Amino acid sequence: MIHNTNSSYGIISIINHWIGGLLFLTILGMGFYMELLPRSPLKYQLYDLHQFLSIFLMVLFVIRILWKFMTPTPNIIRSFPLWEMYLAKVVHILLFWSLALMPVSGWVVLNARDEDLFFVYGIVLPRLVEPSASIELFAQQLHIYLSQFILLCLSLHILGTIKHHLIDRDNTFKRIIKPEKLWFNGS
Repeated sequence: MIHNTNSSYGIISIINHWIGGLLFLTILGMGFYMELLPRSPLKYQLYDLHQFLSIFLMVLFVIRILWKFMTPTPNIIRSFPLWEMYLAKVVHILLFWSLALMPVSGWVVLNARDEDLFFVYGIVLPRLVEPSASIELFAQQLHIYLSQFILLCLSLHILGTIKHHLIDRDNTFKRIIKPEKLWFNGS
């Protein structure tokens, strides 16, 4: 099943979720590691890879937004207390938009320090801001705080998943691992 249904995620949503999540964790780990390194060729290579993967993550984010308009979001499996449903919704929204803002804040840092953001084959992405020390400082702080905030939201997301899977014993986690029916094998 390619599209989501009211009861299950489709293969596109599942792949985007897991690739996006793993890619983000890789980028985040790389960012923390780079901060520990002295100026060196390795640091600059990781810096370039960090930027490239961040652009790729932004592309996945745009695909995810477009896909949300093209296919339904599966319903909640069973009734939970209202506070729990609101908490889950708030955590998902905060995680979603923080993940969107994180690479943009890095892009702003580069532009504010008068550097371009390169994609592949020397393609330069448009500038978001003019060079400015105050904007650079603000964007750097935002980038750092967002990384910590996202880790908090991600922890809540994972704890919620564990609760659904081990305590509630519902299919919430299973729905984001395997779609109900795959078009290429009929299972």
